[in-house]
Amino acid sequence: TGLPSNPPAGLQLVSEELVSFADTAALIALLDLVITVDTSAVHLAGGLGKETWLLFPYRYEWRWGCEGETNAWYDSAKVLRQSAHGDWPTLLDEVFRQRLPAWQATRRS
Repeated sequence: TGLPSNPPAGLQLVSEELVSFADTAALIALLDLVITVDTSAVHLAGGLGKETWLLFPYRYEWRWGCEGETNAWYDSAKVLRQSAHGDWPTLLDEVFRQRLPAWQATRRS
């Protein structure tokens, strides 16, 4: 684990500071956006109503829906999938080079 190569400005690794689920909830409450994979963090963020981008492998999990960005669990969570099996670079590029800057621009307006 660790930061991706060429991370966006301001990205910080805080996993070593999170000792309990309460620590994770407190951190999520302070965030404007959660970007995660399918872990307990997505459920915690969704339960808190925090805007969340959930990154999935191609054709990963039927419970989150098989296509599209919406899901049956959390209105605040978008499901973002690889366009092809194993293609994390394309998805991460889309998230960090396209979606995140566009999202940040809307927050400044």
